[in-house]
Amino acid sequence: MKKQFSLLLLIIALPLSLWATHNRSGEMTYRQIGQNTIELTITTYTKTSGQSIQADRDRLTVNWGDGSPEEEILRTSFVSIFNDIQENVYIGRHSYPGANPIPGQPYVISMQDPNRNDNILNINGGASVNVQFYLQTEVFLFNPSFFGYNSSPILLEKPVDFGVVGQVFQHTPNGFDPDGDSIAYELITPMQDRGVAVPGYQLVTDISPGANNQFSFDVTTGLFTWNAPQQAGEYNIAILVKSYRNGQYLGGIVRDIQIKIESAVNRPPELEVIADICVEAGSLIEFDVKAWDIDLPPQTVTLTATGGALSPSIVSPATFTNVSGTAPAAFPLTSTFRWQTACEHIQQQPWQIVFKAKDDYMQGSTNASLATFKVVQIRIIAPPPQNLQATVTTNQAALTWDAPYICENSVNFFGFTVWRKTGCDNFVPDSCQISLGGQGYTQINSGFVTGAAGGSYTYIDNTIQSGTSYSYRILGEFATPIYYNGVVTNYHSPVSGKTSDEICIETREDLPTIINVDVESTSPTAGEIFVRWTKPIAEELDTLFNVPPYRYELYQSDDMAGNNFGTTPIYSSPSYSAFYLANDTFFTATGLNTLDKPYSYHVMFFAGTDTIGTTKNASSIYLEVASTNQQNNLSWTEMVPWQNTAYVVYQESPLGSNTYIALDTVTVPAYRHTGLTNGEEYCYRVMSIGSYNTNTTPDSLFNKSQKACGVPLDTIAPCPPDPSAIVAISSCNKLQDDSNNPDRQPCQGNITNPDFLYNEITWSNNPDPCASDVAKFKVYFAPYCDGNYTLVYESQGLTDTSFQHVPSPTNLAGCYYITSVDSVEVNGGGNESDPSNVILTDNCPFYDLPNTFTPNGDGSNDFFKPCLIYRYVRSVEFQVTNRWGQVVFETNDPAINWDGKDQNTGQDLPEGVYFYTCNVEQNCMSCEAIKPFKGYIHIIRSAN
Repeated sequence: MKKQFSLLLLIIALPLSLWATHNRSGEMTYRQIGQNTIELTITTYTKTSGQSIQADRDRLTVNWGDGSPEEEILRTSFVSIFNDIQENVYIGRHSYPGANPIPGQPYVISMQDPNRNDNILNINGGASVNVQFYLQTEVFLFNPSFFGYNSSPILLEKPVDFGVVGQVFQHTPNGFDPDGDSIAYELITPMQDRGVAVPGYQLVTDISPGANNQFSFDVTTGLFTWNAPQQAGEYNIAILVKSYRNGQYLGGIVRDIQIKIESAVNRPPELEVIADICVEAGSLIEFDVKAWDIDLPPQTVTLTATGGALSPSIVSPATFTNVSGTAPAAFPLTSTFRWQTACEHIQQQPWQIVFKAKDDYMQGSTNASLATFKVVQIRIIAPPPQNLQATVTTNQAALTWDAPYICENSVNFFGFTVWRKTGCDNFVPDSCQISLGGQGYTQINSGFVTGAAGGSYTYIDNTIQSGTSYSYRILGEFATPIYYNGVVTNYHSPVSGKTSDEICIETREDLPTIINVDVESTSPTAGEIFVRWTKPIAEELDTLFNVPPYRYELYQSDDMAGNNFGTTPIYSSPSYSAFYLANDTFFTATGLNTLDKPYSYHVMFFAGTDTIGTTKNASSIYLEVASTNQQNNLSWTEMVPWQNTAYVVYQESPLGSNTYIALDTVTVPAYRHTGLTNGEEYCYRVMSIGSYNTNTTPDSLFNKSQKACGVPLDTIAPCPPDPSAIVAISSCNKLQDDSNNPDRQPCQGNITNPDFLYNEITWSNNPDPCASDVAKFKVYFAPYCDGNYTLVYESQGLTDTSFQHVPSPTNLAGCYYITSVDSVEVNGGGNESDPSNVILTDNCPFYDLPNTFTPNGDGSNDFFKPCLIYRYVRSVEFQVTNRWGQVVFETNDPAINWDGKDQNTGQDLPEGVYFYTCNVEQNCMSCEAIKPFKGYIHIIRSAN
C-alpha cells in the first residue's frame, strides 16, 4: 500500500507539460471588420495519439497586445487532416482603443500554449516536450476613412508537410494579401515566447549534416527547398510572412511549420509548368500544367493550384481544375490554367500562383507522400497609350493620343502622365518594361491627364524652347484602390504602365535662341557675363507677315531660376530695317556679383510694333567647392534650354595667374579633386559642352562657370573606439559581499555600502587606421538608458582610457557610449566620431528586515528598521497588522524606524507577534520592479 501511495504521489507531481505535449504547427491571421475591430483566426495543428489527447484544447488564451486583459477564445472547428494530425480553428474578435499609438509600431497579438510535441529533432536536442508553443502576428490599424481596412495575408498552404529521407523536400506558405499589399518572407527561428527563441534550435541541415544535406530559401516566393533530409523524424522551421504597402512595413505573421521526414522508398512527382511571364491587361493567359510520377508502379498524383488570381473575390478570376489520377511519365496528368486578365488586375507586385503535384505513397500505415512545387509569377502590366501625335506652334506643342483608352474605366486607373526629354533617341522598350526610369525623361505634367474630347486625350506643353528637338512619351498610371464601406477612399502601391511610342518634334525657330551665358570675370562687384543669341529662321518667322523693323531686348535676373527679372531690359538693340541686318547679337553684362550667385537671362523679340515672343531662360553655371580631408568636392548647377552633355574641369595654375589647366572631362555635374595638401588653396572653373540638337544652331555650345576656390581640411571624423574593447563594470559585478549568498542567514553577512560603489569604464586606444589622428576620447552617459546622453568625461590623451563614474549617490544604472576625437580644430573643436556600441550597467538592490526588536527605551534596538545596510531602494509599502488583521503601522520610508507604537492611538503595542508585508520598489533596470517581503515581527519589551 505504501508503494502504491508513493507511486500515486509521483504521478500527481509529474509536470503538466508531460500531459500537454501536442502542438505541431500553426499561425494567427486576422481581418479588420470595423474601424478598430479585428477578427482573429488561430489555426493550430496538433498531435492526437497517446497522451496528447489529454491536452486537446477547446479554447486558447490570447494576449491582444494593447494592455487589455488576456482573453480566452473558443474553438469553432476541428478536423483530422492526416494520420495523428488534427487541424483546430479558433476565432475571436477584439476592439482596440484606436490606431497604433506609436507610429511604425504594431499591436503584437500572441498566444502561448504548453507544449510542443515530443521528439522534434532540431529543438532542444529532441526534448521538445517541455518547450512552449508560441505564435504571434502584428496588427497595424489606420484611419479607415483614408487608409481603409488592413488585414493580414492569407496563407494558402497548410503548415504541416511530409518528406522522405534522401529526396528533395519543398514547402511554401503561398501568401495572398486581400488588400493588394506586397508580401515578402523571412526564415526565422521558432519561438517559445515573445522575443525568445526555442532552446537548442538547429537548422534542419545540422541534423546528419553533409554535402548532400543543404537547403535554400526564396525570400520573394517563400519557397523552402531542402535537398535532402538525411534522418527520419520530425523537424520544425518558422517563416515570418511580411506585408508592405508603399514600402512601409505592415506587420508579419509568425508561421510555425512542422516537417515529417519518413524512411521510405519514394521519389517526388515531376511537374512541368511555364516560367514567370508578363502580359498586358486584357490578354488571355492559357497554358497546360503537367505532372507525373516516376516511380513504378505509378502512384496516384494530385495536381493543384493556389494563388490570389484564383480567388473568387477578384474581378475575372483565373480557373484551374484540380485533378487526381495515376500518372505515369507516358501519360502525365494535365490541367489547364486559364485567366482572362483585366485592367483591374494591374498592380505593383506580380500575382503568384503555386502549382503542386503530390503523390499518395503509403509505406504500411506511414504517410511517405512527397510533393513538388513550382511557383509562377504573373505580372499584369498596363497597355501603352496609342497613336501619340504632336502639333507644334510658337512656344507650344499640342500632344494628342487615342481615346478611349482600354483601361480608362477601371477603378485602379488614375490617368496619364506626360514625359519629355531633349533630343530624340528612338528608345525601344523591352516587352515587359514599365515606366521610363533611367531613360532620361522628365515628367512635365503636375497631375494626371483625364477626360477625352473628340476621340482624343490632349496635353499642351507650353514650356518648349524655340529651335530645340524633344521626344515625348505617355504612361498610364494605376494604383491599388483602398475601400471603406464599399467606397474607394484612397489608393496605394502606384505603378506605371507600358510607354507609348515616342513622338519626336523640332520646335519652330521663330524666336532668337540663346547660345551663350558665359562667365567672363569673377568678382563680388565687378563680375562679367557674356550673353549671345542667334536670330530666328526667316522661313519659320514668316518675314512677309512679321514685317520690320526688328528689335531685341535682353533681361537679367540675379538668380538661377529666373524669379527676379526686372521690367527694364539691360540691353536694347537697335531697330533693324531688314531681317538680314538682325544678325546674331551679343552683350556683356558687367558690375555683377558672380562670386556669390548665378544669373539668368532671356531675350524678347519684336517685329514692327508686335512682340513676337520671349526665349526660355538660360542661366550661368554656378560652381561650388566643398573641402574635406586632402580633397575638394566640386559640384555645379545650371538651368539652360539646351542639353549639356559634358563638362571640362579646370584648375587655376599657378594660383592667382588666371591661367587654367584641364583636370578632366566628365558627364555629370560633379568632380572630386583628390591627393591635395591640407591648408593650401585651390581654385577652379568648369566649362560646359552642350547642344540644341538642331541643324540651325552650333553643334557645340561652350559656357564657363565663375571661379570658385577651396582649402582642403580634415573634416573626417575618426572611427569610434573598438567596440570589442569597451567594458563598463559596475562595482556590483565584482562585489565580495554576501548579498547574493544563498547560505547567508537573515541579518548576517558583509554587505557593501552603496557609497563605495561606482561604474568603471575602460576602452582601447583605438589603433584603427581610420582613427590614426585620434587625440582624446569622450564618455557619455544616459541614466536608466533613457536616451538623454550627457558628456561625463573627456580624457586627457590617448593613454587615458579608463574612468570611474558615480552618476548619483542613489544610482549606477544606465548606458554609456564613447567617442573618439581627433586633433584637428573644426568649428571650435576636433572631429568627433560616431558613438561606440552602447554598454549597460545596473544597480544591485539589497534590503533585509529583522524579525524582532525591543522598543523598551534602553537605547538599544528600540526601532524596527532594516537590519543591514540597504541600497538602491526607492521606497517601500510597509504595513504591520495585529492578529485581528488591524493595521497598526504603515510607511513608505525604506528606513521604517517604527517605535512599536500603534499608529492610530499613539500607544505602545503589547508584546507579541505581529504580521508585516513589505513591497520594496527596487531601483534597477533588469531586476523585478517590486520585490515582496512578508513575515512576523516579535515585539519584546521586557529587559530580558
